[in-house]
Amino acid sequence: MSVDAVDTAADSPAPLDRPLRRALRRYARNRGAVVGAAILFILSVISVLVPWLAVLDPEAVDLSHQLQPPGRDHWFGTDHLGRDYLARTIYGGRISLAVGFVAMLLSIVIGTLVGATSGFAGGRLDNLLMRVVDFINSLPIFFIIMVAQMVLTPNIFNVMWLIGLTSWMAVARIVRGEVLAQREQDYVMAAKAIGSRSAYIVWRHILPNVSGPIIVAATLNIAQAILIESALSFLGLGVQPPKASWGNMLMGAQTRMFNAPWIAIFPGLMICITVISFNFVGDGLRDALDPKTGRKNL
Repeated sequence: MSVDAVDTAADSPAPLDRPLRRALRRYARNRGAVVGAAILFILSVISVLVPWLAVLDPEAVDLSHQLQPPGRDHWFGTDHLGRDYLARTIYGGRISLAVGFVAMLLSIVIGTLVGATSGFAGGRLDNLLMRVVDFINSLPIFFIIMVAQMVLTPNIFNVMWLIGLTSWMAVARIVRGEVLAQREQDYVMAAKAIGSRSAYIVWRHILPNVSGPIIVAATLNIAQAILIESALSFLGLGVQPPKASWGNMLMGAQTRMFNAPWIAIFPGLMICITVISFNFVGDGLRDALDPKTGRKNL
């Protein structure tokens, strides 16, 4: 082999890099997904850095500045206790995003374990696990979370794990379907032939090949968790005042929407923007990671 040929082979991208690059190009063509990712990135950075960015205390009461409209001193105005609404909106986003991410991680872990076990094992175990999924799906999940919050102490940690424990069923079905399609592939048969254990085959070989749908489900689960947390906090069963979340900020705005509309507009607008951004990102990831869609876009 000539030196030029060796240099060319060394400079060429690795085969594993090419699908990733194609996926990134397809994602970049989706303007909605790019804008959604940029918005979520900004919100995440602000949420992480908020202790150093927020000049005002979100829980500081100033009765001399009650229900001030948005202005130079208070960009988002103040609430009925004179608390700065921009600071409360930022801290509320921090809590809402934290609930969304933690609940998503819990639901993805449970759903992936159940779906991969069901799809790879098959037979009676598959039927049993899928009947369990069907049974849980038939339950009024939101009302169960409400009752659990009434029995338990309403706080952010209970909200996180309750949402995570009740939102993994769709992930399990997605993973099961993908594993069913992969377990008959030649590389799985070869791994079985050399004596690899089932858990190793699933973890090392199958799950990396079905990571695309799992990532898409994760983004959509975050949006769903934020909506559930906002609804619970709006009903007084989620994050408790004086801690701010977008949901309990809306609860406090119910009786003041006409004389101080900004206290309902800003948290409601942030919920809409965040959820829509996650949905755009999920759609963009689905289109970018789907091989069939990829061939159409190339």
